[in-house]
Amino acid sequence: MNDKEINSHLKRISLKNWNRLFDLIPQIQATTKFGEWHGGKPDSNGIIEFPNVIHSRIVNDFVNIMYELDLIVDFDWGNWEKGNEILRISNFADQDNVTLVKILTVIIRNGRFNEGLLIRAFENKSIEKILIQIKSNSNTPSLGIVNFDAHLDLRPYNIEGSSGTMFSQIADNCIAKEQEFAYMCLGVQTSANTISLFKKADSLGVNYIFAKDFDDDFENNSAKVDHFISAYEHIYVTICSDLFNSASAPGVSAMQPFGMNPEVVLRILKQILVSNKVISIDIAEVSPRFDQDKRTAKLAAVIIYAIINTLFEVIQ
Repeated sequence: MNDKEINSHLKRISLKNWNRLFDLIPQIQATTKFGEWHGGKPDSNGIIEFPNVIHSRIVNDFVNIMYELDLIVDFDWGNWEKGNEILRISNFADQDNVTLVKILTVIIRNGRFNEGLLIRAFENKSIEKILIQIKSNSNTPSLGIVNFDAHLDLRPYNIEGSSGTMFSQIADNCIAKEQEFAYMCLGVQTSANTISLFKKADSLGVNYIFAKDFDDDFENNSAKVDHFISAYEHIYVTICSDLFNSASAPGVSAMQPFGMNPEVVLRILKQILVSNKVISIDIAEVSPRFDQDKRTAKLAAVIIYAIINTLFEVIQ
């Protein structure tokens, strides 16, 4: 892997997974013994076992997480002179995360051929300093988008966008900046989307839940929402009014006879709000000229009231 490929990989790792590594920092700081030497002395038969190190639990946890997150990156580490020089002078403060992850790879891979090297890297605080610097470099808040919508707004566009292309535009922007595209769509209707839209959603790693699935198994799908929002520091929520059934929201440009029940949507919305991660929320696609008895407008007003009321309870 070249540095650009490594950087792209690092940006795809969620905050929740990075925190698995960062949570080791205080444990490392509190540990005084990182392993024990065994062997090197003759036994009762005069046989000398080759000296070897038994690593402590915290060392094994660190190595296991590094492998599980694919942070042991593939590059020509044996001939990487820059890494050896950084390790020699312990200059980690000015390094980017690509360089730091490569250094951790060097330490772990070298430790397989140099008995005791990994323990020394813990004892001289190299591992601790590198993890602290990676955490410091990674302090840009992560953002997940939750969109309540019957449609996957991932349609293609040329120069100008439309109401059906915004998430394609966001995805392209994230790809250009090598950032994670974190988008969950709730209340999707099979009849309101094309096969190509579902294929595109799958190729971009979009999380989506069909409207009918909340009726069939609310608890399991509610847990999927929790799992998504737990991975990000901030959540942006957008509610497209054509999500709701047409009896509740006729004032939209694309009515949904089998759309979601507003009470179900409010349950999910409140679940997201109590996470205390929502930084922005909007209600979109209300079309007054199609409305009947102001039902859609009143529904939007009730949702806004529920949002404010729930946020007030969270603050209290």
